[in-house]
Amino acid sequence: MESGADYPVAKAVQAALGNWISIAEAPSPENMATLRRAFHLDLGESEAIVVAEALGNTPVLMDERRGVQCARSRGMVVIRTPLIYADAKILGLIGSVQDKLDELRSHGFRLSDRHYDQILKELGEL
Repeated sequence: MESGADYPVAKAVQAALGNWISIAEAPSPENMATLRRAFHLDLGESEAIVVAEALGNTPVLMDERRGVQCARSRGMVVIRTPLIYADAKILGLIGSVQDKLDELRSHGFRLSDRHYDQILKELGEL
């Protein structure tokens, strides 16, 4: 968040975080570098994994395939974006997961047709 502090929405994003999410610095650049090399991860995925481990293996929000595989191989719980939308629908916060997934996919979010159909069937949208 600090790197985006000058963006107009920075204060709104910070206010929305509330008490349920926190921002933390990765405690070990060496561990991040090791993960990046071993699993071919981007900086964000390696940071998220190292921070989650430092916090006691808290769940991580991650969608990138290599990052998800790495986190799961380390025994971590991974929450993916489609699950957040599914929960939001179940809680009545959104009307359609299909609309949200279609929007994500139109912007390059990778979700196989098989997983897309499976999610929508489980939610009664297909």
